[in-house]
Amino acid sequence: MPTYLIALALVMLSGPVYAQTNNTERIQRFSTLPNWSGIWETELSAQMDSGELDQAMMEATRHPERITAVLAPRGVLLPAEVAFLSRQQLIGEPPYNAEWERRFQRLKREVLTTPASAVKAGTVKACGWEFPLIMESPTDGVFEVLVTPEQTLLLFADGQARHIYTDRPHPAPENLWPTDLGDSVGRWEGDTLVIDTVQRKAGPLVRIPHFLSPDFSAEAHFTERLRMVSADAMEDQMTIDDPARLEHPWVVTLRFRRVGNLDRLIPTDCTENDRFRVVKGKETIR
Repeated sequence: MPTYLIALALVMLSGPVYAQTNNTERIQRFSTLPNWSGIWETELSAQMDSGELDQAMMEATRHPERITAVLAPRGVLLPAEVAFLSRQQLIGEPPYNAEWERRFQRLKREVLTTPASAVKAGTVKACGWEFPLIMESPTDGVFEVLVTPEQTLLLFADGQARHIYTDRPHPAPENLWPTDLGDSVGRWEGDTLVIDTVQRKAGPLVRIPHFLSPDFSAEAHFTERLRMVSADAMEDQMTIDDPARLEHPWVVTLRFRRVGNLDRLIPTDCTENDRFRVVKGKETIR
C-alpha cells in the first residue's frame, strides 16, 4: 500500500478517537462554568418595571426646580427625562484630571447657555449604545448570556453582541483597531468572569450633539468583574483606567436582574415609527 494511503487511513481511524476525547474534555469544562441562562435587564430597567422610576419621573415633573443635573440645553429634555437619564452612573462625572476637569466645566457652561432652538430636530436620540454604556442602557439593556468554554457572549435586544473570548489573549497591537464595543477577553476566577476590554473608540460615551457625558481617550482600559450575587441577581464591578484623562480609576457597580416574564429575547429597533418630540424647543407630539 502506498505511504500516503497508509497515512490517510491512520488519520481516518484516529479522527473519531480524537473527537471523542475533545468532546469529553469540553463537556468537563462546561461542567465547571456557572449557569447564567435566561434574560437579564439593567437595574434601571427593573426600576421601570417596578414603578419606582415612574414615581421619580412624576416627582421631577411636579418639581422641575429640584432637577440639578445638566445633560442637554434647557428645554431639549423634559425634567422627567433628565431624572430618568441622570440615574445612570456612567452618565455622571468621572474623576477627571485637572486638564479634563476644566474642559468638562467649560462644556457644561456651553450646554447651559445653548438655547433649545439651536438643537437640530432628530439629533437628541440614540439607537445604538457603545461600550460601556450598553451595560447600563435602561431601554436596550436587556440581554441574554451564553457561556461556553471558548467565550461568553452577551446578546442585546438591539442586536449588538459582546464577544468575550476566554480561550485567547488580545490580538497583537498591529491587528487591533478601535470599535464601538472594543476588544474583550476574559478569564474565570471561580464563578467570576474577569473581563479586560481595550480599543474602545475614543470620545464621549453619548455621541449626541450638545449632550454632556463622560469622555475617554483611546488609551482607556476597562476591567469588569461579572458575577451572580443571588439566584436572580448579577453585578458588574467595572473599573475604568484612562491615564490621559482620569486622575485615578473610576469604579462603578452595575446591577442586573433576571427577567421572570420573558422566555425569549425580543429584538428592538428604535428607528421604527421614527418621530421626534422637540423641534426648535417646542413639543410636537405628546
